[in-house]
Amino acid sequence: MSWGQPLSLADVDQLVQTLGPLTEEQLKTLRAQLCPGDVSVGDTLEDVLLYWIEHESNPTRPLLQQKLQALVPESEGAELPDESKPGIVKRFLGAFSERGKRLVKNAEIKDLIDKCGKGNREAVGDLLTKVKPNVVDNRQTPLLAASLMGHLDIVKDLVAAKADVNFVTEGRAGRPALNAACSRGRYEVAEYLLDQGASVNATDGDQFSALHEATFNGHPRVAKLLIERGADIEKKSNDGSTALMVASEGGDVDTVKLLLEHRANSSHRLPKWGRTAIHSAASRGKAKVVELLLEAADCPIDDQDSAGATPLIMALIGNTPGKVARARAGYLETVKFLVGAGANLNIQDKTGKTVLMFAAKDNRLEEAKVLVEAGADLNIQDQEKGWSAIFFAAEKADVPMAQLLCEAGANLDLRNKKKKSVLDVAKTYSPTIHEMLEKASQRKVNLGRIKAEKRLILKNKELRMTLQPWNNNVH
Repeated sequence: MSWGQPLSLADVDQLVQTLGPLTEEQLKTLRAQLCPGDVSVGDTLEDVLLYWIEHESNPTRPLLQQKLQALVPESEGAELPDESKPGIVKRFLGAFSERGKRLVKNAEIKDLIDKCGKGNREAVGDLLTKVKPNVVDNRQTPLLAASLMGHLDIVKDLVAAKADVNFVTEGRAGRPALNAACSRGRYEVAEYLLDQGASVNATDGDQFSALHEATFNGHPRVAKLLIERGADIEKKSNDGSTALMVASEGGDVDTVKLLLEHRANSSHRLPKWGRTAIHSAASRGKAKVVELLLEAADCPIDDQDSAGATPLIMALIGNTPGKVARARAGYLETVKFLVGAGANLNIQDKTGKTVLMFAAKDNRLEEAKVLVEAGADLNIQDQEKGWSAIFFAAEKADVPMAQLLCEAGANLDLRNKKKKSVLDVAKTYSPTIHEMLEKASQRKVNLGRIKAEKRLILKNKELRMTLQPWNNNVH
């Protein structure tokens, strides 16, 4: 830290230890120097220092030293230079000097990591004369920063300076330099690190390997390099994900194809959820990957996970309102593909919900149109409440959805587990839907009456025709 660098709140704790304990008179004097005229400041040394650092326009070391001189009796240090003055000023300067050295070293570490990330080779070379290459700041190392950004020349300089290619910082966020390079597709850096002895199967805190990083982020060339160098294609992360599963989520077709060519297991299930790669792809709206898994890996189109969700249901669940338009288009494309490929539209999950119910529940009108047109059953009821799809639309006050289902022939007379009809539910959540359904119900009644009358007229006509020959014979 330079002489004129501003003090920070982080210095307060050290300053309190250095300056205290003060006499009541010394604290009163210091308070007068640092907080003149402000009676709101607390009574402790920490209160005084915090106030001064927060309110002083230029809270530098020289200015604080100047203020501290008032604490030293003039007769005690008048003839002595600043550095040798006794009492609190001397104690402050000594401790601050040691702290300053540490701050300077920390600043150099931060600067080295920053310059490695930015590719400033000259500055890195200069800093390596002062700082060792395996230093850590905020779970970052110089080698990790350079590898992440693909600065091969700096990576080589760091390795030449004895940087450990397999060093991993502690904690969940820590990861090897190789993994960082692979996450960004830095082929040359990854190749060099492997040549220098980087472990191809080393993992981060989540047990993600370099192959996980490369495949999730869609870097098939890097993934191929790792496989050729012995990467474990079935290595599992903390949640049980394999490279194929994360690649399917990522959605890069070439990467998934590469893994399948190397016999990646498409049937592996996540221990907690029982999902396979095709569930992963569908849950992210990756239609092309879903198609590839069905064709090349022979994944079952209606495979159900532990909760009973099929890939088609996952494509509805994954499409949350927060998704951007491009991502949402991918989910719709996935639904269309699965429907066209023959997915069962009426499978129920463990709660009894069908894919149409999820569409109605989550306001997915375009997907609902696809399902209705393909012949999805409108009147299946779930196990929790006894609701059909139109009940969910009514609860969400989704007028277009309710209209679609109503016009498609949803049964408005169904009763849920509380013996309530969809009109009863709509009355609570949406007067507009209630009015619409009431009119539709009345039209249905009227239509039924008209049909009954027509049937009666037809029967009467048939009866007259039957009796006509008999009447003729009588006459």
